[in-house]
Amino acid sequence: MKEKIGITTWYSPGNYGTGLQAMALSSFLSNLGYDVYMINDKRLVKNNVGIIFKIEHKLMRFISGEWFIKQKYKDRLIVKEGLQSDFLNEYQNIYEINNDSDVDWLNNNVHLFVSGGDQIWNPYFYEKMFFLDFVYDNDKKISFGTSVGVNKIPEELKNEYRNNLCKYKKISVREPMSKEALADIVDQVEVVGDPTLLLSNKMWNHFLNKASIDKKKYSMPFILCYFVGERKDYWKYVEKMHKDTGYNVIVVPINKASYQNNYEKYVEVSPAEFLWLINNATIICTDSFHATLFSIRFKKEIYILKRFLDGSVDSQNGRIYDLLNRYHLEKLIIDDESSFKRNQNIDYGYAEKCIVKESENARKWLIEAIEQ
Repeated sequence: MKEKIGITTWYSPGNYGTGLQAMALSSFLSNLGYDVYMINDKRLVKNNVGIIFKIEHKLMRFISGEWFIKQKYKDRLIVKEGLQSDFLNEYQNIYEINNDSDVDWLNNNVHLFVSGGDQIWNPYFYEKMFFLDFVYDNDKKISFGTSVGVNKIPEELKNEYRNNLCKYKKISVREPMSKEALADIVDQVEVVGDPTLLLSNKMWNHFLNKASIDKKKYSMPFILCYFVGERKDYWKYVEKMHKDTGYNVIVVPINKASYQNNYEKYVEVSPAEFLWLINNATIICTDSFHATLFSIRFKKEIYILKRFLDGSVDSQNGRIYDLLNRYHLEKLIIDDESSFKRNQNIDYGYAEKCIVKESENARKWLIEAIEQ
């Protein structure tokens, strides 16, 4: 009988990088022969806080006009969510926690619990589930490639973080910035990189080749735009790119600002299509950590815009800086958005070597942490 491993991370459809990093971790562990469960604590949305948050979120979308904008794309969005769910569920088993009996079953049957991945320890999105608070045995708790997302933990949360993290058997994070943020909270934190590094380029090519896409339509050079943030200034820079190159602009929208422009929207995008578009775009313009990482792995011409003001307390730009500094690709981030200058000869040689080494170290760390 296979040993079971439970994972807590962001994984639901929406942000493509979030889904892909969860799938990577789940797929890697499944390929090692484990029975892997993606844990979804449904109790979170049954309490008053969850209900209030949902109501507030829907009200804000209505007031901002986002609801009206998305109504235009309603049918296409339904298709998109179905494509995303189908693709991710093909590689993930979901286990829902609805009551205490479900928690007992997990603790009695799961060999190891892993919390890891995309900003699950960000203090501005704090959620106890991502600290494995429901796990009885501390020797069953590890973190892999977890991101804090910001430069430091607010003072009022440090004790809570300390109480949570001291119960882990082993802790690894995604970037040096996350290690520094936890330096005065917990000892022996290691950096292993992002969970997507667990899978080889050959495996990612296998996934993107599953894309259901009109390849003739995208046979001409095009600029792919994928923005997680909603800065309106993004589109001024995109317009400069469009005018300078003459290339068609394709937008994969996931927020209000990305729907409010005159460029072509490609809504019905599963993770496979997302990877295919990155791999086949002539130019990529993004503010996304994972779109950046995959662009580097596919050796693409990329222009990275800043999602946050560098000085803001909740800025997540540090994740991108860490990544680019590590690969000696600091020049890929755009500091001056007032003009566009092409960079068609990006040297990815050093980055490629780093990624090979990081991938090997990440796989080794995770296997050893499981087997100890």
